Amino acid sequence: MTSRYWHLLGMFSLALVSAGAAAAAPPVWKIHGAHGAEIALFGSSPNAPLQGTWRTPAFDAALAQADDIWFESPDRPGPLTTLRLFGIISMQGSLPRGETLSPLLSPDGRARLKRLETKLGVPAARVEPLQPWWADLTLTFAFGDKMKDRDRNGVERHVKAHMPGGVRVHAFDTAVHDLQALAASPRDEQIADLEFAMSRREQGIDTLEPELADWLAGDLGRIEREVVEPFHARAPKSYGPFVVERHRLWADEIARLTGGDRKVLVVVGITNLVGPDSLPAMLRRRGIAVEGP
Repeated sequence: MTSRYWHLLGMFSLALVSAGAAAAAPPVWKIHGAHGAEIALFGSSPNAPLQGTWRTPAFDAALAQADDIWFESPDRPGPLTTLRLFGIISMQGSLPRGETLSPLLSPDGRARLKRLETKLGVPAARVEPLQPWWADLTLTFAFGDKMKDRDRNGVERHVKAHMPGGVRVHAFDTAVHDLQALAASPRDEQIADLEFAMSRREQGIDTLEPELADWLAGDLGRIEREVVEPFHARAPKSYGPFVVERHRLWADEIARLTGGDRKVLVVVGITNLVGPDSLPAMLRRRGIAVEGP
């Protein structure tokens, strides 16, 4: 065989490898409005490192040209939101007098709760009077505090550090809706979700956190199977109010943005962008063309 043959074969192999590497990354969804609006959707992950292969040319371009950037929630809720959240917690966050959390859990759940209370530094006296949904969030906040010095939430950190000058920062801020949905969810689903969340946090993993390798590879099918579908199975009655309605509120805002002329980057958790009830799927059902998987 000639050296030219081997050269061509090598170039062809390199092209295949490069194409595979380019495809193996978190995707960017794109929406083009009738009046010049360009909206990019990007799904982050709690375990995303600050540096890494997740930063694709499509993501970098969407960030560099953004006039507006939207996150799931603000860094700090406003005073009215804070007041409403406090009202929900104070009125619905505690078990009836005489009840405690541990007897509601399985034997494994009770043992896991004790270990997590010690590991996260949350006194049992603080957790035991709480409804399962509020106990879950209390442990979530403690878990986040323990993990704050690790290389996590890299997408949001990168965006906030490199956003263009003059960019407007917004948040969907559905915290009140989300908390109301959790508080109204059936107790058996609250308990199932709490026990699942505790098992994840013992492993150092957030509740709806995909495997880092799946996220980096943009393996949306696996993320749907491993994260989204199990949540639907654990909490079928809560899924509609908590997931579908939340995405509907976000879709309302994005539909409004398509009527403008600004370039927008939307950064939300990747689990909101996969599956039949995802934000892209919901927008497509409204007749909005969404480029991407």
